[in-house]
Amino acid sequence: MFHLTNGDAEEVALGKRQGVALLKPEAALSLFLLLLLALGPRAAIYAQADNQRFIDSMEVVLRQAAGVGEQIAACKAVIDQTLQSNQPLAKHYIEELQLLAVAAADTATLAYVQEKEASLSYLRADYQQASEAFQSACRYYEAVGLYALSIMACTKSGVMLSLMGKQADAGAVYRAQLAKARAQQLKPQQAYINNQLGTLYHYQGISDSAIIYYDISAEMYSELADTANLLRPLFNKAVLLKRSDPEESLATYKRVYDIRERQGAIPEMIKTLQAIADVQENNNELVNAFQSYQQAYRLCKAYDNKIELPNILTGLASLKMDQYDYEEALTYAAEAVKAAQVAGQAASLLNALSTQASAWYYLGDNKQALKVLEEVLSSAAATGFRAFSVQAWVKQALILTEMGQPEPAGEALREAEAQLDKGVGKEHLLFFKQTKALWALRIGQYDEASTLARESYQSFMEVKRYGDALRALEVLLEAYEGNREYPQAIALLGDYRWLADTVNQIRSITDLKVQNQEFEFELEKQELQAERAKREAVLQAESSRNLTIALAAILLGLMGVVFAFYSRRQRQIIQQQRDDLEGLNQTKDQLFSILGHDLRGPAMGFRGIAKKVNYLLGEQNYEGLQKFGRKIEEDAGQLLHLVENLLHWSINQQKGQQHRPVDIHLRRAVQDTLAFFIIRASAKGVALDDSELQDIHCHCDRDMLGVILRNLLDNAIKFTPEGGRVRVWTEQDGPAHALLCVADTGPGLPAAIIAQIEAGEGLKTSTPGTAQEKGFGLGLQLVFSLAQANKTPVGWRRSEDGGALFTIRIPLAA
Repeated sequence: MFHLTNGDAEEVALGKRQGVALLKPEAALSLFLLLLLALGPRAAIYAQADNQRFIDSMEVVLRQAAGVGEQIAACKAVIDQTLQSNQPLAKHYIEELQLLAVAAADTATLAYVQEKEASLSYLRADYQQASEAFQSACRYYEAVGLYALSIMACTKSGVMLSLMGKQADAGAVYRAQLAKARAQQLKPQQAYINNQLGTLYHYQGISDSAIIYYDISAEMYSELADTANLLRPLFNKAVLLKRSDPEESLATYKRVYDIRERQGAIPEMIKTLQAIADVQENNNELVNAFQSYQQAYRLCKAYDNKIELPNILTGLASLKMDQYDYEEALTYAAEAVKAAQVAGQAASLLNALSTQASAWYYLGDNKQALKVLEEVLSSAAATGFRAFSVQAWVKQALILTEMGQPEPAGEALREAEAQLDKGVGKEHLLFFKQTKALWALRIGQYDEASTLARESYQSFMEVKRYGDALRALEVLLEAYEGNREYPQAIALLGDYRWLADTVNQIRSITDLKVQNQEFEFELEKQELQAERAKREAVLQAESSRNLTIALAAILLGLMGVVFAFYSRRQRQIIQQQRDDLEGLNQTKDQLFSILGHDLRGPAMGFRGIAKKVNYLLGEQNYEGLQKFGRKIEEDAGQLLHLVENLLHWSINQQKGQQHRPVDIHLRRAVQDTLAFFIIRASAKGVALDDSELQDIHCHCDRDMLGVILRNLLDNAIKFTPEGGRVRVWTEQDGPAHALLCVADTGPGLPAAIIAQIEAGEGLKTSTPGTAQEKGFGLGLQLVFSLAQANKTPVGWRRSEDGGALFTIRIPLAA
């Protein structure tokens, strides 16, 4: 991105060189001696003094100046010093300099005056005036043959046109000046203009062209060894590629960081680390993002950088929430609040408070979350950051709705809507619609709830925010149910199942990635520690050579003992790591064996059916096609069930299944699962009986319970003959538990098979069902392993009808 302040810094240097070049050699020497006499041994003090002391010293120079050339040089020095910090004073000296230039007929100085007038107009956001002044400076510089300065001034007039939205005019200026720079073989100017062309295409959304110009600019600055200006195109390129090519963006950011590290630019290093962490977080590299934020945090602490510290702490808190570690997130958010208060940063404080409120909400402490949100609202009102108010009101409405307080929730939504209507906080519009849909549902306004939930669902799906889309779809289904629009609800059940499975798979994949990254990081850390310990041992051995022979022998003996103990310990650690890796390899081999054996059968079945379908199409036998269509649907359902079980089994084998208990409505959870088996049971002629489900609130991992129940229902229907019945009911089991029971009228399950699965002796091929349904040997083993992880033990016995009866013992909600 173009920053005029950087360009001005470059022009300050060019202007100073030009000012001295206009003087005769003897005049330049006189000015140097005069400055030396005026500043003398106190030059180092002035270099560290504030602007006023510098200006006072230059006033002395102006009063004692022997000629116009010395006065011009002194005026330029004051202008360069005050242009950013004191515009009225800079304006005064620019006017003085203009009078001197006119009197001396100094065209080059008149060009400098026009350039600084343009800079003042830019700082006032008067881009039209700035553009005209830069063009005037361009003509003056060109008149005296200063082509490098002329090209830079004219290019900056193009920048002003770009800021006014006149992109085509700006592009024409850039290309004309680039042609002049090439003709004059001025590489610094070519590099600068190529970067501006990249920026022009960047903001027009023409990414490919922008990348080409950024690369050309970066290559030229590299050839010039101009690392300061090299950062411009590199940083712009990294920003542009953040979404489209995160790997290339990350590599470019790291190159920027290496340059800034060599320069020792600590604040810029911290900002670059934040950008790196942002890309890593978007790329789901949560552990790497956390390490980048921690490195930035350490730099802030080491160099007492209070400006960036609050945002870094808030970033750490957000990452912990992405990993469902809400307590750790709350710790970082609290520290971020304190850091923002110390730094006096209103926006950072509001951001930290909002994150803190979210952490309290996910921890289940709604009262504390509401208390923090009240603080957000009062701070936002005092500082004028109204977008934070919109976000806080919507969060407040969500919590109050879930607490069963619709009236204050509605008031909060009305406050948020009033600001949204004014165009404030539009980035929170989707969150607002989703929350208002839930609120409308709770107060019985089903039409409004379904309308808002449908809009939210579609919008979230477009941007692939599947978790939010799932919550919106749940509200939509409940609204249809409340409005008795059962066909619409049934039509969405397939989408709901797919979306729920997708969200679970994304969460599982994320967990696996985090665990893998943590393992790799810990292994790398141990290797570095081992290497460091070895180097320390070698250094210690070398230093001991300077001691006496006796002392050296004693020290070497002690070191030998220590090193032997250390080596033994390291071997033990390495052996343990090798054992862990072998275990993982065995699990991988077992999983591949299952995939090769159990997936091959359905795949070959699909191949045979495909051949038959092609044949029937040729014969136009549509009745036969309908038959095979049902067969394909059944086999696809079995294959999906197998893949889902394989996913959960593999996660469990790697100890990656995380237990996330929540309060659930047991009857509703069971009925949600039963809905997916109605068609299958009906097709087989098996009755599903859920008439004895009771309203019980339990505390367990809803996803694990769903997998357990789906596998039990799958087995029950599989082994129940046509005309049979599968019963699902709940009952109280003492003061702290409930029983969820699944019984069938099939032949029952031999005790030996149950004992074998409970013992975890490995996967076994299952027997066919009563209608010759195929199985894969995973279901019951997964039931028992997940039941143990979910703290919901499974029991079994023969039912009164002679079939199998399974019971799941679930803790009640507090």
